[in-house]
Amino acid sequence: MNFLRQFMHGRYGFDALSKLLLIISLIFSLLVSLFRLEILVFFPPVLVFFVIYRMLSKNIYARKKENDQYLKIKSRCKNFFMLQKNKFRDKKTHKYFRCEKCKNSLRVPRNKGDIRVKCPVCKNSFDAKT
Repeated sequence: MNFLRQFMHGRYGFDALSKLLLIISLIFSLLVSLFRLEILVFFPPVLVFFVIYRMLSKNIYARKKENDQYLKIKSRCKNFFMLQKNKFRDKKTHKYFRCEKCKNSLRVPRNKGDIRVKCPVCKNSFDAKT
């Protein structure tokens, strides 16, 4: 165990992007085995090789930058789908508007008529009809 700890010292290791790449490689492997898709046969080993390369890399700054970009995209996607879920859940009681200045999403109660909405992020005010 001490040998492995010493070997990995100064190397990047396993992160969220590596986990995603391994899952994608498993999905490709299943597709190849279930549907006999010979065109995808090279993708799983290439992805696994890339994961191992990232884990053993000593260029920690570059690997961290890659992982941060992935996490940023993942966060945007998650926030988008959470907003859609909330819009669907609140469609009878609330209406959603987008701030004209900062593009932030704002939730306003329905059936209040013409109201003045103030964005909590940029403090921009605009009229909205609910």
